[in-house]
Amino acid sequence: MDTLSKFEACDKLPELKGFLKQIESECDHVKRNSILAIMVSCPTMQTLHKLWESYKSDYLVQKIRSDIVTKDISQAYREDKISVKVIIESWRQRQAKLELQNLIEGDRIKAKFDTPSTKGDNGGDHGNKREL
Repeated sequence: MDTLSKFEACDKLPELKGFLKQIESECDHVKRNSILAIMVSCPTMQTLHKLWESYKSDYLVQKIRSDIVTKDISQAYREDKISVKVIIESWRQRQAKLELQNLIEGDRIKAKFDTPSTKGDNGGDHGNKREL
């Protein structure tokens, strides 16, 4: 019995999906082989921080466990044989944080140079934009 076969879409994980919506994130996709790999997007630093904190406090594993360990799973397996582990590799969290920081810094630089200049060579307004 392939117990993970029904978890092929984020919609099949309503507790996780609801939590991710609360922190303004979303489940991008689910890959299933012998493990369930859930890809999550974190569009802001705050979202990334909330996801990381929920992971460290085991709140995230509780949400995923409530989706995965359904009544039929509990009946098919002894409770002590059911193991739900959530792993967010710390290097992935650091990489995501750096990418967000670079995006934020890039947006600041772009915004600084995207403002129209007030005076050109002839004293008139120019709508020229400079991008790095």
